[in-house]
Amino acid sequence: MSLSAGQRLGSYEILALLGAGGMGEVYRARDTKLQRDVAIKIVPAALAGDPVARARFDAESRAVAALSHPNVIAIFDAGSEGGVVYAVTELLEGKTLRDVLKDGPLPVRRAIDVAVQVASGLSAAHAQGITHRDLKPENIFVMRDGRVKVLDFGLAKVVEPVPESKSVAATYTPTSPGVVLGTVGYMSPEQVRARPVDHRSDIFSLGAVLYEMLTGTRAFSGASAVETMNAIITAEPPELARSNAALPPALDRIVRRCLEKEPEQRFESARDLGFALEAISTSSASVALPAAAATAAPRRQRAMMAALVLAAAAAGVVAGRFTAPVVVPQTVTFESKTFDPMTVFNGRFGPDGETVVFSAASAGRTPDLYVFRPDGVAPQRFGPPKTHLLSISSSGELAVLTNAEYIGHRLFRGTLARMRLEGTPRPWLENVREADWSPDGSTLAIVREVGLRDQLEYPIGKTLYTVSGYISDVRVSPDGERVAFFEHPIRFDDRGWLKVADKTGSVKTLTPEYWGAEGIAWTSDGKRIVYAAGEKGWDSFYPRVVTTDGTIRSSFGVSGIGMFLFDVSPKSTWLLTRNDDERGARAFLPGDTEERELTWLGSVGGLGGGLSPSGRLYLFTDESESAGPTYAVSIRNTDRSPPVRLGPGGAVALSPDETRVLADRITPPGTIIYSVGAGEAVELSNGALTSVNSRGWFSDGRRIVVCGREASKPFRCYQQDVASAALTPLTPENYDVGPLSPDDRTIVLLAPNDTPGLFDLESKSARPLAGAGAADNIVAWSSDGRSLFVQKRDDTVGRLERLEVATGRRTQVRELKPPDRTTLMRVRIGSVIGDGAGYSYTYWKRPSRLLVARGVPQ
Repeated sequence: MSLSAGQRLGSYEILALLGAGGMGEVYRARDTKLQRDVAIKIVPAALAGDPVARARFDAESRAVAALSHPNVIAIFDAGSEGGVVYAVTELLEGKTLRDVLKDGPLPVRRAIDVAVQVASGLSAAHAQGITHRDLKPENIFVMRDGRVKVLDFGLAKVVEPVPESKSVAATYTPTSPGVVLGTVGYMSPEQVRARPVDHRSDIFSLGAVLYEMLTGTRAFSGASAVETMNAIITAEPPELARSNAALPPALDRIVRRCLEKEPEQRFESARDLGFALEAISTSSASVALPAAAATAAPRRQRAMMAALVLAAAAAGVVAGRFTAPVVVPQTVTFESKTFDPMTVFNGRFGPDGETVVFSAASAGRTPDLYVFRPDGVAPQRFGPPKTHLLSISSSGELAVLTNAEYIGHRLFRGTLARMRLEGTPRPWLENVREADWSPDGSTLAIVREVGLRDQLEYPIGKTLYTVSGYISDVRVSPDGERVAFFEHPIRFDDRGWLKVADKTGSVKTLTPEYWGAEGIAWTSDGKRIVYAAGEKGWDSFYPRVVTTDGTIRSSFGVSGIGMFLFDVSPKSTWLLTRNDDERGARAFLPGDTEERELTWLGSVGGLGGGLSPSGRLYLFTDESESAGPTYAVSIRNTDRSPPVRLGPGGAVALSPDETRVLADRITPPGTIIYSVGAGEAVELSNGALTSVNSRGWFSDGRRIVVCGREASKPFRCYQQDVASAALTPLTPENYDVGPLSPDDRTIVLLAPNDTPGLFDLESKSARPLAGAGAADNIVAWSSDGRSLFVQKRDDTVGRLERLEVATGRRTQVRELKPPDRTTLMRVRIGSVIGDGAGYSYTYWKRPSRLLVARGVPQ
């Protein structure tokens, strides 16, 4: 029944009707005892006698009363009188978010602020074991002063017991599995499927609300409720950049992670989601540094760094069983050592602990050396070009690579040389990739490439460890007795473990396997190692500390802000970079007039995949945080419709008939074949092979090419039958392969030094490939088998060339058009169709800022 003005419920006098919904009417009323205006929610008479509706109303009252949080509407009283069941809450002045959105999308900072406040309220509810289950713009109230309140816990569910000391008893469960409750368009996939839900359902709903705040359109919609629910289960909303290209890529990744179909792939908690959003907002705010942090850096840059510290201090993260939370004091300060757009590859402190030497590229990936002196205002370039820093000795002597050839990530190969800041490099050793000085500066630990294996030597000439993947970031301990390094199981993919080898060759693993790991330094006492790693995405990189007995703790870091570590000085200052990686994909199809952007979540893997022969499909590896630590094999139509994730792993190639996908399992390495349509994934047995990687299909679609090694045997490539999994040696030992010719008779053979040749699979004979060298990326064959499409590996312009096999003659076919070449690290052509009329490529940008952190807790 409706109430009229002047009517009383106990000590409350009704003033006016504010609104009505399916679960009740809301009135403005006067509390005659406390002389304040309140809101009274009434269960309609038609439902008051319904025990289920009454129980749901009672559950809402108890749930809200238990929270007492500034971002959740407060409940003052509850009762019944004359058959009227009611709850008394605070009176809110403002608008629902639905009304706010009638004027269009919100500014980015305002949308983030609303979402952070909602996440805070949900976090409080989830801590009490309560899931809202009906979060939508109508249930979010924006007050006139900017505060946000979460309303209507009418569908709230207590999902686990809560100690009475923390919460009132609230045991009512309004539904059981099999009953769908919620609002279409904001329901989680598990709600749509009528499955049990927990707090991660609210995170999905908040992601949908945030998407709508940023774009002005719903994340999921359809002509009917059924179509909308189907979209929630099967579709991905368009990228945020379609609505506003200025939206931060990190924000798009956060929204995508909220909207993951599987609860396990979303944020673990509303609190973590709030931290990630605060990091984006805070990183662009202006906050003055403490006086102790004054440096020669411009005030604007110092303010930005201070804001990062405050965000980082709020976001200490526990990473599995290996880490423990640490409180970061706000006296930690950052000083920027670079100011112009560039990519920083490596850096070290000088012996004084203040001078900073680093190698970086302002465009492309050709490194130059720079020094930032204590009395300087900007870094100064020195030394010859194409020189990459490896290490600085205790006496100030530099170990560098000259004629440095870029490989990937922060890796180069070249000639090891030694030099002084004011001198010129003196060549020492060829074919070296990594090096670090011993404490007395008499020798180095180095990494050499021997065939297709990496060899760790310390001192030079004494082999301590050999791997079939690769080794990076070697650092000698302060006592000179041990070498810390990362071992990576997949060649030039930076996932891996931190290990320590002593001089006897005994190796100890100190950490779990990370999604990515880059940058190591010892503390001056030799008891701890500082390193940077991420569990499931570039933005999850941050510094961590591990003791030599394997105890790990987080240091500082914020989701959405990737940080790599370079060095720790004797004064306990840290040298690191903040990175804003962007990995994208583009394609040009026959008949197109411009390239198509096929980027997904800013994290398209750079190897494998590409266009199908018809140009209809695009296969790629999703390396975003939401894909998890083992990546995701994904496929999408080139009409830019949302992609479909086929399963974990790295994409390799579509079958000739475009019905199956060849992929690599990441951990442990193996071979998987996915169906593009309906059908189960098939894992092929690789027999005795280890470190297996797939290369492609034979034209009959019944055989594939895989490469690996058997125990105590050299690396080689094999033909594998898909039906029987039988393996047959295909190439000579210690050779890798490139594309297979259209008639399946000839394959590109890659020598250990990457020099390409041709191998006849019938006669088992090899011959040189005229006009091609180790610097070439062999992409594909022409349809007649007379030419190859190639690209220079170090080409950041992106020139596709045709190489005639018979003559070695090269002609340019296309020049690619990446959207912005600033800090562009790589342009890699992945596929060619229509004899050069169409192509696809991936690109990678890494703008980074070199920072010195002071006051980090040890």
